[in-house]
Amino acid sequence: MLKLYSPFVMKFDGLPDIVLCCVDVSEIMPHEEADKRVLEATRRYVTRSNKIKDPIIVDRRTGVILDGTHRYAVAKELNIEKLPAACVDYADYRIHVKGWVLNVLGTTPVPDELAREWDPSSHPRPGRLTLFYHGEFYASKPGETIELLRKAWDISHRIEETGGIVLRDAFPKKGIPAIYLPYPSKSEVVSNAIAHNLYPPKSTRHVVPGRPMNINFPLGAECDIRELIFKRTMRLLRPQSKIGKKIFEEEVLYFKRSTAVRYGHHGYRVAVL
Repeated sequence: MLKLYSPFVMKFDGLPDIVLCCVDVSEIMPHEEADKRVLEATRRYVTRSNKIKDPIIVDRRTGVILDGTHRYAVAKELNIEKLPAACVDYADYRIHVKGWVLNVLGTTPVPDELAREWDPSSHPRPGRLTLFYHGEFYASKPGETIELLRKAWDISHRIEETGGIVLRDAFPKKGIPAIYLPYPSKSEVVSNAIAHNLYPPKSTRHVVPGRPMNINFPLGAECDIRELIFKRTMRLLRPQSKIGKKIFEEEVLYFKRSTAVRYGHHGYRVAVL
């Protein structure tokens, strides 16, 4: 079990318990590699703002990072010892690991190449990469999930190198080629992380109901999550809410700076460990 600093338990009726806290960077581990482009953007934001905007999401039992690989990588680069975290029980049935869809824009020969190489299919196939192109499905050969995801990463690079654009999304976009990615089980996520057998960047999409956002934790400050939280209002956003350019499938607990904190919404109650 992780050591939790300044823990603050959030409880909503029907949602998994989430412990807002700080954790030692040395005690947590990623399950995915970092994307160089996303890493650079994250590094730029953190160094300019001197803040971690959203807490990373971590399995409390194993220390595996479910969401926040790039914030973790930047913290290691900058020798930051503690990070704000939302610690969860990954075994909770309400927390899901899902896959992504690669939507392909622009003129690139890759979809045609894949349609010739892969087998026709009537629907997306589990344990395979599946292309939807011109109203038809095409499935790759079956394989281990991690190897298929590495292949998908190579395919996305081929698309970009041949004039296309890859948009990673939760769902396919109408009228354009889309590649459905397989995804690992929770046990595979944990076992591969512990073995340091990392998935390619952005391989998994974790749905964590009640995930906290917009904490804006100042770097170098004393780790007191409770003091930070009590200065903010908290609003539980419904599933499919749009924050920035992203639509979240799950409920989101969104924080805003304020001198007053509202309680009692949506069955909210709080406990301090």
